[in-house]
Amino acid sequence: MQKPSAAERMVELVRWARRRLLLPATLGTREVVFKVDTGASCSLVPWDDVQKGGLEDLVDLQPAKVGGLQVCGILRAPLMCKRSIALWGLIYVSGECKEPLLGLDVLFNHRCSLVPSRSLPHLVVREMACRVPRSVPLTRHPVTLNGHPADAFLDTGASHSLIPLDLVHALGLTVVQRQRAVTLFFTDGSEDSTEYVPHVCICLGPQEALQGERGGWEVRGRELDVYGRHGDLILGMNVLRKFRMAFHEDYRMEMSPLH
Repeated sequence: MQKPSAAERMVELVRWARRRLLLPATLGTREVVFKVDTGASCSLVPWDDVQKGGLEDLVDLQPAKVGGLQVCGILRAPLMCKRSIALWGLIYVSGECKEPLLGLDVLFNHRCSLVPSRSLPHLVVREMACRVPRSVPLTRHPVTLNGHPADAFLDTGASHSLIPLDLVHALGLTVVQRQRAVTLFFTDGSEDSTEYVPHVCICLGPQEALQGERGGWEVRGRELDVYGRHGDLILGMNVLRKFRMAFHEDYRMEMSPLH
């Protein structure tokens, strides 16, 4: 195997769970594990981890609301990963944050490729962008559901894939009641339970594939959980673990099959 070059280095994820992607990093003197979350536009770290890592003096105090959470400031220190790779970006510090999140601001800033394979999930880190983005828009991706075109958010922070009930009705899909419902917790503090749509064929790929030409990639038999709110189709790790995701500094996210 060829040794990774300085322009393309790989960070192995600490562990692969069926529906989670986790990245080990060091904050000062503290070892932490970040959840890789493409559904988050910003990266977050709990205030307790900053304190225990001895980095309080590197926090610029800027109280604000980010992703429904109250943050106290921005950390002016990189995340140190394996192979001495430093990941830079806007990392918000919050006392309300329960676990560290690695969001799109850091991923886009480094032109990363995320490869969530079963055997060796990893993050390929290329040269750093020239600027740190102040905000990053969440990225939509064209998909088809049983032949119907739709837009989806790619969310590695979600264990399941979610579809709003109004889109289920619009596509004429069938809802089957779960024996055990999944409870969803939203950032505004509310909750919702789910049903699911069985045996849905999800097609991901370039736009021309959605028009009947070759080049699309299908995932068959995956369940889509239904939630009753108006919202967006969300593809979680039960689907995304079969694909590679590349992040570009012009805020494009591309997908390709693992094999």
